[in-house]
Amino acid sequence: RHGLTETLCVLGPPEDALKQGLRARALWRSLGQRPMEHHNGQMLGYLYLLLGRLGEAETAIEEAVRGQRELGQRRDEPLALAGRTMAALSRGDLGAALSRANEGVETARELDVLRTELIALLFRMLLHSELAARSLAELDLSAAESLCDRIGGRFFNPPLGSARGWIELETGHPSRALRIFADSRR
Repeated sequence: RHGLTETLCVLGPPEDALKQGLRARALWRSLGQRPMEHHNGQMLGYLYLLLGRLGEAETAIEEAVRGQRELGQRRDEPLALAGRTMAALSRGDLGAALSRANEGVETARELDVLRTELIALLFRMLLHSELAARSLAELDLSAAESLCDRIGGRFFNPPLGSARGWIELETGHPSRALRIFADSRR
């Protein structure tokens, strides 16, 4: 059930993913699998966000964070914290969103999990962009690009290239932006 939850979260429809996630939560609880219950809970939070059910999203995310901390399941915590960031942003509370984004980046760095840090940096970069704090967004983007180089592969190249290209456009370098956009699609 949990695998279907994650797959349908990406492929949709989100209503079907939520049904699978709720069934998975009941199953994990019945088996006493608290780590998976809380991992699944953060997915439920993201799904509620996608469906515009903000109160339920915040409840699911807070339960996931609390449960992960109780169990010492730190590896999942930064992704749940990213959900907190998104919920605060959806509420229009930019101060709380920024505080939560900072907490997610710091937690990922403490854990030394590069992919999780990369995701946390991207969430914070998007928030800095929303706040029109371009220099801070650029710092996060540069850190994310550096991490991406250390990790290897091309999985994050399209979103990083898109962000870098927009910065180049905003700073008056359209030819560089077009080159970056083209490179990130390869």
